[in-house]
Amino acid sequence: MTQFDPDRLLLVLVEHEVDFVVIGGIAATIHGSRYVTDDTDILFERSRENCLRLAQALARLGAHIWSPPDAGQPTQANRRRPWQTEAIAAMHRIDPGVLGLFNIYHFVTIYGEFDCMATVPGSPPYEETRRRAGSALIGGHSVPIVDIDDLIAMKRAAGRPKDLATVDELLELRKLIEEEASRHDVEVDGPSSDE
Repeated sequence: MTQFDPDRLLLVLVEHEVDFVVIGGIAATIHGSRYVTDDTDILFERSRENCLRLAQALARLGAHIWSPPDAGQPTQANRRRPWQTEAIAAMHRIDPGVLGLFNIYHFVTIYGEFDCMATVPGSPPYEETRRRAGSALIGGHSVPIVDIDDLIAMKRAAGRPKDLATVDELLELRKLIEEEASRHDVEVDGPSSDE
């Protein structure tokens, strides 16, 4: 049985210099959501070099495929049973070439379930998502976290009830962040000298 520890999982990616952005429930929580998740989701850049770094990180995480690579959305049925094919034996070592073929990969690691996505419905192209991403300090390292507006778009596109509930909360959080930034701008600028 694996122990859910997204911080340790993300630090392995950072140590292997994987180009990625945290998305999903972990990102929502970092943005202030009360949503509780049981897996770690990332959007990754799918160049050959980055897929090689990701494959090395996956090996260190003891990753194995939990359900088949799927161009669509995961279902409860395929998330909860291992992928049963002859190819599973070959997947003990994740081939970097395979990581560029599909959009979504579901892994089990020593730190819990881990979903790696090359594209996500509602998301702009990776380069734009990465450019707009913020960061969070985890274990002394800066970890890229999806921008709240991009996360909202992804959750809306997913359309599941739990995602739509999170959208409402993220919209409220965004409003609070904007109000706080506005108050901070007034405090920094101070009263005008004309008064």
